[in-house]
Amino acid sequence: MPNIPTHLTKLQASSIEFYFAYKYFHWNITGQDFREFHLMFDEHATIIYGQWDPIAERIRQLDSPVTGNLTDYAEQSVIDKSKPNTKNNIQEILKYLILQHQNHIDLLNQIIDLASEGKDFATADLLTKFLEEHQQMQWFVKSSIE
Repeated sequence: MPNIPTHLTKLQASSIEFYFAYKYFHWNITGQDFREFHLMFDEHATIIYGQWDPIAERIRQLDSPVTGNLTDYAEQSVIDKSKPNTKNNIQEILKYLILQHQNHIDLLNQIIDLASEGKDFATADLLTKFLEEHQQMQWFVKSSIE
């Protein structure tokens, strides 16, 4: 049987790092479409932030401890740490975000499959909602590329 809490911890780590990537772009974006992207990045960060607590609570419901150490999270994240420069480089930022959403979507799909195989349908159901949110955010970002 797969160790679902271990995979959920990886998801938690990736969610935390992805949140801060979005906030980094939100805080530092400049240029002609500043307002549009500033607001979208903040909206997406808020959605991702809203996923942290349910993931942590699911880990606890599965009788495992939740990591509270940012160093541990940084080591487990699937989010690429080499963010593009925000100065007049919106296309590179958008490409980066699309790729990071895909990394997150792939991880979500992997955990959903493992949870379903292990008959942990509560975890699969929770993550299916998050999967839909990431697919929608990725679609919004993809639709913003020239």
